[in-house]
Amino acid sequence: MPLEYSKNRILYLAFLIASQTLLSAIVLKYIYYFISPSPPDASLKFCLAYCAPPSLCFWCLEIIRFQKSVGSQESKGNASAVYNLDHARLNVVLPPEKMWMNMGYWIGTNDFQSACKELLKEVLEAAGFLTPVGHVKPLRAAKRTTILDLGFGCGDQSLYIISKLMRTPLELSLMDEAMARRSINRGVDAYVGITLDPTQFTFAQERLKVKGKLSHPLVHIFCADAGRTRTWPAELIKRVKALSMPSPTAKEGEDDVDCWVLALDTLYHFKPSRNPIFQYAHQELDASIMAYDIILSDNQSLLTRFVLHILGLFMGVPLFNFMTEREYRAKLVSAGYEDERIEIRDISEHVFAPLTKFLVRREKVLKKFGWGLGKLKAAKWLFGWWARSKVVKGVIVIARK
Repeated sequence: MPLEYSKNRILYLAFLIASQTLLSAIVLKYIYYFISPSPPDASLKFCLAYCAPPSLCFWCLEIIRFQKSVGSQESKGNASAVYNLDHARLNVVLPPEKMWMNMGYWIGTNDFQSACKELLKEVLEAAGFLTPVGHVKPLRAAKRTTILDLGFGCGDQSLYIISKLMRTPLELSLMDEAMARRSINRGVDAYVGITLDPTQFTFAQERLKVKGKLSHPLVHIFCADAGRTRTWPAELIKRVKALSMPSPTAKEGEDDVDCWVLALDTLYHFKPSRNPIFQYAHQELDASIMAYDIILSDNQSLLTRFVLHILGLFMGVPLFNFMTEREYRAKLVSAGYEDERIEIRDISEHVFAPLTKFLVRREKVLKKFGWGLGKLKAAKWLFGWWARSKVVKGVIVIARK
């Protein structure tokens, strides 16, 4: 049984004993007074004499019940038994080495961290940054390539991109810049990340500093609302605009910049909608978009849509952010992207069902230690419903400029 449970139980017993003793004393005192009025000392002695035995018996019975309760819990191996698995808290490595948080791409793995990384790699592969075996494509080295990452969370995807894809300042300084782009198979020259949650931002910032990633002159991260471009501070706007600027060696009129906006499992949260960032990406940055997003399946009833919208409010999803593929394409086209250059690929079967199974397994393991999924318990149910009903689809979206 955990120590806090034992303490609460003892306090509860003490309260019962004290209250029972006091109540018995008061009742018996007044009964004795009405039967045979006497001086206070005699009355008090009577109460002590007649209250002590029943109070003592009550106290002994409660102790026996308490011991039996503890014994039965220990024999069952319950997490609430004394000195069971509660000390697991002392053995958990904190802070965690990884803090991934997306729905994952569950092919060839049952591990959450691996699935999350695979989802990022799948999006990067669809955009042409990686080969199917995870290598950087040499062709991407022909242009100055930049990434604006919308919603980097605790920094795991930032670490992957900076470590695996970015050219280091040393690599660029060893040779002429144009030659470097054709000689080194590392496709990203500059990275700017934005995340909304201050706690996650601070956590990510500390991790990136410790690993030396923020020392790169072309790596910048900010805490801001990625979906509300008009609220961005001046320094963020400056860094973002620089992502689409041609290199100093570019010839006049030459488009030597390949700017990409990455949104990994974040766009459906954007308020008031995705539209502002779609328009900003195309009109202000002349950028392509690569994303994992959630869309509404076709031919859903009004009732199903209504239920989904209501649930979306609890998920932090704006009312009209659930839309069909046709509606999604229309939004991208209205922002300036050509329909034939938009790819939307359904990967739902490798997302919702395996993620739900993982959450079920993880919940069972956590229960052994007296823990739970916390806020993610509702997410487990929701992902399970999505897997069964197919009311929504998890898709990879590529919109090329």
